[in-house]
Amino acid sequence: WLRDLVRWVDAGPCEAWPNPLDLEVFYPSPRETIRQELGLRQEEIFLLAAAENLADPRKGIDLLAEAWKHIYRTPGLRLGLMGRNCPPILKNDSRVINFGPVNSEKRVAELMVAADLFVHPAKVESYGLVLEEAQACGTPVVAFAGGGIHETLEAGRTGWLLGERSVLNLASCLEDIL
Repeated sequence: WLRDLVRWVDAGPCEAWPNPLDLEVFYPSPRETIRQELGLRQEEIFLLAAAENLADPRKGIDLLAEAWKHIYRTPGLRLGLMGRNCPPILKNDSRVINFGPVNSEKRVAELMVAADLFVHPAKVESYGLVLEEAQACGTPVVAFAGGGIHETLEAGRTGWLLGERSVLNLASCLEDIL
C-alpha cells in the first residue's frame, strides 16, 4: 500500500523489497522445552509482548499494563515482556517475566513459540514485522488495527484486530480470548 501511495503521488521511483522474515529462524516448533526452561506449567497461559523500548508511548505497553489490571486474576495467566524499560507496575508483578532486551532472533523465536498469544498494543505501527514473526512461529496475535497491521494480520484467521485503541477494548478482547 505504501509503494502504491508513493507511485500515486508521483514521488519518484519506488521499489518493493521482499519480506525480511527469516523462515529458517521463525517457524512453529515444539514448545515444551522452552516453556519448561521458563518455568511455565503446561496449563499456564503465556501472553507475550515486545518493543525495543517498552516505555515508548507509541508501542502501547501502557495500555497493556492497564489492561493487565483487568485480566491478571485469570488463573494460570503469565505475561512476558521483551525490551528495555519495563514499566514498574509490570516489573514488580510476580506473574510477569521481564526478559529485557532480546538481541538474538533465535531467542525471540523461541519465546514466540512458547507464547499462547502475542499482544501488540501499539498505537502507531507502520508495518509490524514482529507480528509476522509471531505468526510464523504459530502464535496468534491481538493488535489494534491501523497502519500496516492489515498487511500482516488476517482477523479471525491469524489473530484479532481491535478497532478502538483503548484499555477497555484491549482488556475486553483479552478476557474473551482467555
